[in-house]
Amino acid sequence: MDLEEIKTFLAAARLKNFTWAADELHVTQSTVTSRIKNLERFYGQHLFLRTNKKVDLSPFGKEILPLFEHQLKLIEDSKKIARRFQSERKRIRFGITYSLWDSRFTDWVDRLAGTDENLRFSFHADHSHIIVDEVLGGRIDIVLVYHGPEDAEIKKETFGEDTFFLYCARNFQIKRKLGPGDLNALPLIYLNWGRTFEHWFRQEFGEEYVPFVEVGHSQALLEFVRNGKGLAFIPERIVQLSGEKMFFKKLDYEPRHKMEQQPIHLIYRKTAVQDELIARAIQCVKEIFRKKQRQHSPPKMAVE
Repeated sequence: MDLEEIKTFLAAARLKNFTWAADELHVTQSTVTSRIKNLERFYGQHLFLRTNKKVDLSPFGKEILPLFEHQLKLIEDSKKIARRFQSERKRIRFGITYSLWDSRFTDWVDRLAGTDENLRFSFHADHSHIIVDEVLGGRIDIVLVYHGPEDAEIKKETFGEDTFFLYCARNFQIKRKLGPGDLNALPLIYLNWGRTFEHWFRQEFGEEYVPFVEVGHSQALLEFVRNGKGLAFIPERIVQLSGEKMFFKKLDYEPRHKMEQQPIHLIYRKTAVQDELIARAIQCVKEIFRKKQRQHSPPKMAVE
């Protein structure tokens, strides 16, 4: 007994005519007859009562009809599952805080995608604490943030450091050295780059200081500065990788408080590396980012 014989029995039972069943199944009438006879030999029972005008189900045929219908449904359902497994795309889920996105991720995607045509990617950009919660909950595989948790289930690797400089547009008319007091009279574009930067900034300018413009995304910050709308503290990495370095000018800024480098962390669940694909993705991130980091390596400290 095979699947085609089951389909043939069900078509003949529904249409009550072997010729019509053959037309529907795109086979000859003799094929329908042969398949029905094979089933009858298998069970040792007649499935149909034949007359000159039509065929009707035998009592045995009527009793097994719902079983065959259910069996066909189970087979079709199992085929759907098989097709889903065959076409299912493997996905790497990457989380990143807004200010850490840069062009290197396109290289990372290209490199990994070239190893597996079924591989797909998703990127989730949000604030650090939301991204970290996602990786803790197993909803994101790999995370790049400034500040990561101390958790027994999490692997946290220091991936690099960001060093901040004061930038303006190339044609912005400032040539002298600046200090904290000068920025009270100048349009400062502000982005909270993370706890290390925020702590320094509030020490430097005070809790009551209100910047000219506050933004939540690095690309918005770059656009304001590039268009000459103000000054901003920006990581050297961001300017180097923006592809628009020629539009920016680094200003000579003398801080009141020492500006520390802000660490960047690569975070993933310790069990994630048991998945060969995730382990390969993590290694690829390290190779591509560190290679370009060496190519665009800025001075170690913004100020001493």
